[in-house]
Amino acid sequence: MCGLFGVIRPGGVLKADDDVLAKLGAQLLHRGPDGSGYIRDGQALLGMHRLSIMDPAHGWQPFWSEDQRWGVLGNGEIYNASSLREHLKVKGHTFATRSDIEVVPHMMEEFGNDTFIRLRGMFALVIIDRRNDNILLVRDRMGEKPLCLFSDGETILLSSEQSSFVRAGVAPLTLDNDQLPRYLLHGFTPEPDSLIKGVRKVPAAHFITIGLADGDISETRYWDPLDEVGNRPLSNPDIALAIENAVVATCTSDVPVGIALSGGLDSSLVAAIASKTRTDLSAFTIGYSTRSPDESSLAQGLAAHLGIECHTSILDTEKIARDFAGVCAARDEPISDIAGPALSALPQAARAAGVPVLLTGIGGDELFWGYDWTRQLAVWTSNYLENRMQGRNVRRPRFSPIPRVRQAQVDWITAVGGLIQDSQMRAFMSQNVREGLAPLPFYEFQPGYRSVSRAVKDLVGLPKKPQTAEFFGRADPAWVGAFYTIASNETYLRVNSLVQVDRLAMTYSIESRTPLADADLTTTILSGRLSNRDQFLPPKSRLREIAREYLPAEIVNRPKRGFTPPVREWIRAIWQANRDALSGEAIISNTTLNPEYVQSWMSSPTDHSGRINQIALRLLTLELWLRSLE
Repeated sequence: MCGLFGVIRPGGVLKADDDVLAKLGAQLLHRGPDGSGYIRDGQALLGMHRLSIMDPAHGWQPFWSEDQRWGVLGNGEIYNASSLREHLKVKGHTFATRSDIEVVPHMMEEFGNDTFIRLRGMFALVIIDRRNDNILLVRDRMGEKPLCLFSDGETILLSSEQSSFVRAGVAPLTLDNDQLPRYLLHGFTPEPDSLIKGVRKVPAAHFITIGLADGDISETRYWDPLDEVGNRPLSNPDIALAIENAVVATCTSDVPVGIALSGGLDSSLVAAIASKTRTDLSAFTIGYSTRSPDESSLAQGLAAHLGIECHTSILDTEKIARDFAGVCAARDEPISDIAGPALSALPQAARAAGVPVLLTGIGGDELFWGYDWTRQLAVWTSNYLENRMQGRNVRRPRFSPIPRVRQAQVDWITAVGGLIQDSQMRAFMSQNVREGLAPLPFYEFQPGYRSVSRAVKDLVGLPKKPQTAEFFGRADPAWVGAFYTIASNETYLRVNSLVQVDRLAMTYSIESRTPLADADLTTTILSGRLSNRDQFLPPKSRLREIAREYLPAEIVNRPKRGFTPPVREWIRAIWQANRDALSGEAIISNTTLNPEYVQSWMSSPTDHSGRINQIALRLLTLELWLRSLE
């Protein structure tokens, strides 16, 4: 795990660019406290800070191909580096270290840009090609590791973290007001866009080519998950093997490995498999200082069952409130997820215990239908399209299933058992229909979305028009599950969950790994989505069946509880600790949002029913992030 940064100036780097490089690098020391490496070229200065995970004594970057054409700086882990190395040795390549990144320039010699699809792992790469006089910026297929760039027309800056451009003083704090509505709607800014004007994220599964002579930038997609969708009849053993392979791959490390253990199904399954692979595995879990459904005892019990040490951190509400501004700053971009403090506490504990690598269970909900509201939307859409294909036009609204989560049950009752939403969804489909494509009802029908949407239109000053679809797919009911899986992976998983686990872990120089978000595992699941339409089963049915071979029955059978800390106490304490930020001064001075509405919405952290006011949380998160940049 590392921090990447650089300056590219097609006209030739200047002496002042060394200072720019140093300023950028200083903002990324937390990503790589163990050492640094550099590539200097006539038009580019490239750098990295290293967190030593593989071959700590020798794996110093950059690495070069034998003909010195390709030079590579990398962030992340190439899990199949060992097998690739052996293949390359047969072809005559020689290696000086056991570093996973060293295989990349040799792979480039053999396969050129076809290298990237052959790499299994989480990575961001900066590659200089001296023969073609260009630089490649590459991200892994699932987008686990970050890389972004900023251009002012004369120079191109690159960094692992977008906030570093502003904090280093090498890019202005100018927000892209066109992106604000998307952030306020979702609580994150979808890729490849950024709230900082001029900053662009390298999209997952893409590489960007920058010409060193002319500064021309082109973008190429090297993997598309839609190409993996198939009708393979996946059995439970097939899926179990793919999960085992993903967990074993992510356990590859020359330093100790830990697991962020919640007591839930996903992290418990990862822990059970990893404990058979790593004899040094340890677990980290959290409890709460106030009364709340606390899963730490479940995590401790499972750790004892697996024979691994368990470290428990107790989260104090007042400390959560005091540290919330720091969490908002560390996330690198505004992400209004109340889970942030908990996600931050786990790598902090791992660092204190001297465990530099931390596995998580993130990704299981997206692959195995863990979010019931998403599953129900997929079922509804499949049935709707099935009726359309067979010439049936069912106009009578239908009751939807009662949600499992109490908060969603309130929305269900308010919507008269789903009758109102059913009618709204039918209107949504007819309003957004396209030739050969079907709109996918998704975030537009997430609980609370419509009230959030109205608030955003007031804040931004947008006209109240009919809701337009964000996602489209084939007008074929068999494909619905695949499209929902891909949409979930490319939005909430990638930009909310994976960003948080990376940035909050790297704040403490911890490498986070997410085996259930592994690209090869995702490929396996997508290969069976046309025949295995698991959205019609109860949430995580297949995963529970598989987990019975690895976990005690009490873990497998317990209902999904979601995130269970005392969030109402947290949110009230956060508002009390950040009273000076409730004026919204940074938002008002840096955006075009309506000042009156900003201050009105930020006045209370909860709505009339006592639930978290999502607009208020998103505005406070934005305000605290902006203040961290000033």
